[in-house]
Amino acid sequence: MMKEASHMGIDQLSLELAQHLTDCYFEVVQRHLPFVNKNDFGSTSMGPGSSHNQALVYAVYMAGAHVDGNTHLEEACYVAARYHLENAQRDANGSKFWTLEVAQALILVARYEFTHTKAPKALLTMARLNQLLQILWYNGLSEHSAKTQSPLPTLVDLQITVQERNTHLGVKRIYLAALAMRCRQAFTSIPAVQESDDTRSLSQVIRSRSPIGEEQEFPFCSSLSSNSLEQLDPFSLFALALKIAADVDRHYDNMATDVKSGKVVYNFCHHHAGNNSDIGILVSWLTRDSTSAISSSPDWVLRILAMIIALGARIQLYNTAIIWGERAKFLSPATIRCQTQNVSTAKDISDILLQAEVLDDSKVKTFREAGFFIMPSLALAANAHIIATKLGNSDTVHWYVDHEARKSLETIYTVMEACDDETDRYRSCLDTCKGVLESTHGGTVLRTEFVQG
Repeated sequence: MMKEASHMGIDQLSLELAQHLTDCYFEVVQRHLPFVNKNDFGSTSMGPGSSHNQALVYAVYMAGAHVDGNTHLEEACYVAARYHLENAQRDANGSKFWTLEVAQALILVARYEFTHTKAPKALLTMARLNQLLQILWYNGLSEHSAKTQSPLPTLVDLQITVQERNTHLGVKRIYLAALAMRCRQAFTSIPAVQESDDTRSLSQVIRSRSPIGEEQEFPFCSSLSSNSLEQLDPFSLFALALKIAADVDRHYDNMATDVKSGKVVYNFCHHHAGNNSDIGILVSWLTRDSTSAISSSPDWVLRILAMIIALGARIQLYNTAIIWGERAKFLSPATIRCQTQNVSTAKDISDILLQAEVLDDSKVKTFREAGFFIMPSLALAANAHIIATKLGNSDTVHWYVDHEARKSLETIYTVMEACDDETDRYRSCLDTCKGVLESTHGGTVLRTEFVQG
């Protein structure tokens, strides 16, 4: 491995450095993308140097280098991971492409490409991943049916183990991670990607079991309920929040297209009610415990991320209602209520960020690594404040906002700065936030407009 590494720009990758990068990955990245088994990875990194194994090894080192802030090593490991992925696809030197190690490596490589390069490159990697997972899924389904003569496994059954490596029982978390990545594709620099057969097929593998043992569809494909959410682990809730956010984004795009074309072909009320119900149920479930109580749980990172994403979806849902309200003047009061609700939800997000102490030195790296997933929600929250500020003070040179709203925007802006990636995708939003904060004067709690000279 070391000899090959030297040819790809990695001059010195000592055992100590390799262990450090591995530790960085599992201590930080694994908190929000827990799809690489640490014990299995140890065997992979020390095992034979087949390219499908080495692709995963270098992908993990790449993610660990980003946590460590070593951009040169991160890029070199990315090149090495891509090199081994190409070898695996050509079945070079006994390598195999149709393995879970390749799927795991593709997720991490796509994550790097979404946050460091132009979107089309990442989308090509995602297309390869989706194709690979479908083949692994159908192969695993055939093996499972042949051995057990039983229907598809349930969420309770899906665990990653060495013995189940090449069946659908071993890909549950990989599917969840792939689905989470795909749900955030729309926020890249190309037009939003509509749900395709790839997304629906990814959803089909994830199922849950009711308390009495009767199988039911995982709520990615059906209406949500407290009973269905009871069966889900934090990573599944995180992926579900992203799926709902993607549904709301499609709802927004379809409504915007309808308004722009001047035609009424989209059933706004039907889709809006369904999305609103799903968001309400999920937010109620996620916020049933206090943020401080959540922060002390083992999977607190995933739960905080899911809360931020779900609340961001609520803002986007109200943005959709605002577009719909522009059709008629008599809907102006409803539009104003939606804008007010968006500001309130943005304040909820900033409260969560503050209570979870996201900017604490011991936590900020974790949320920076999850920036790909939460930055769209934070941008929606920031934009809600910006729109409200401009609408309320359009005739003044220096905008004047209440102290609570300004503090909320400042918190969101600071977290966005800490979580921003290398693509400058959110630079315009950040610059606008900075301009608003520099041009505003924090108000007092009490209103004084009634005081006349």
